[in-house]
Amino acid sequence: MKASTTAHLAHWFVRLEDVDASDQVSPVAVGAINGAQLHTPPAYLEPNFRYTITIRLHFTTWTFLPGHRIRVAISNAMFASAWPTPFPMNTSIYLNPSVSFIDLPVVPSISPSSIPPAFTQQQVASSDMLPQLFSASKPKVYKKHETDIATTITFEQVTYELLPNGCFISALLAWDFICSHLDPADVRWVTRARQIYVFDMHGYESIVDVPLKDDDERLYPNVDLSTRRHFELVTDLVKHSDRDYFYVHLKRQFLEKNDTATCQQPMTFVFNGKHKRNCH
Repeated sequence: MKASTTAHLAHWFVRLEDVDASDQVSPVAVGAINGAQLHTPPAYLEPNFRYTITIRLHFTTWTFLPGHRIRVAISNAMFASAWPTPFPMNTSIYLNPSVSFIDLPVVPSISPSSIPPAFTQQQVASSDMLPQLFSASKPKVYKKHETDIATTITFEQVTYELLPNGCFISALLAWDFICSHLDPADVRWVTRARQIYVFDMHGYESIVDVPLKDDDERLYPNVDLSTRRHFELVTDLVKHSDRDYFYVHLKRQFLEKNDTATCQQPMTFVFNGKHKRNCH
């Protein structure tokens, strides 16, 4: 593709996607390049210069069904593995079909008479598969809040498992991703995770039969916990950046509780890190 940017550094992430008739999007393949890597040795970009960029997509196989659309999405970041570059910019893609295009190989149809390959891996025994009735979840929460100052993406998911050995597991994953409009280097990711393990949860035919405590998060089963071994793992992670550094604060706590209100002294692990941004 032919592209330019007003900053001296930009990344390009290209996502190939399948859009069905109801506008549901399925990711197919992705490719990326650090703008500084267009040169050898690495160097900053020349603002507003039109670069011809080749990006290789990850190998995959996919069938686009009739009525589906092919979508190509291009961005400067891919949260959370790759954050935006720390510079304000406008990026342009020049839509000349001779220089900006996606090249997809087409595999011819296989004859129905073709002999299937001899697979050597044995099928997983049905006894090792967890029935769906032992798994459940709340609807995912995914919200976007945008102001003149910042954009905030909020995510929350709660899942439940009831294992055949009578172990009940609930898990909460929640995070906020905040990106400043005033300073692209000011990005923050605040994450909290809780896992609850309760043993000796026998006598329930499915996960939906397990009663839950009527509180805000509804993670604990509404049973007598004084007679059951149970513990909780809590993880708090904050990652943020400025123009020069990435910062990480991680705190993990293991709490083995006697009841829902009191617990033994928690085992705590804390890590604080600071990493220099290396744009090359």
